[in-house]
Amino acid sequence: MSQFNQKYTVCLILTDGIINDLEKTIDEVIKGSTLPLSIIIVGIGLADFEQMEALDGDEAPLFSRTLNKYAQRDIVQFVPFREVKNDPARLTKMVLNEVPR
Repeated sequence: MSQFNQKYTVCLILTDGIINDLEKTIDEVIKGSTLPLSIIIVGIGLADFEQMEALDGDEAPLFSRTLNKYAQRDIVQFVPFREVKNDPARLTKMVLNEVPR
């Protein structure tokens, strides 16, 4: 395949809440980790985004108990907007941190 025919998808999710079914979400992220895909989640507001941090996979590799496997690569980047809302350069850097060059 030519370098000019390749496609890469970036999914941007803006959220102010929690994940209703974390295990299903983890399963889908694990499946997506084999695809040309990055998922960027921006947490807006004062909610507890602990689940989003877990999806990010920076602290520990993402593992699906249902599929019994780890993500092939880290495709999720979580950014708590409240921490970077006054610094556009830092916001940009954090949002694009895990999108391949």
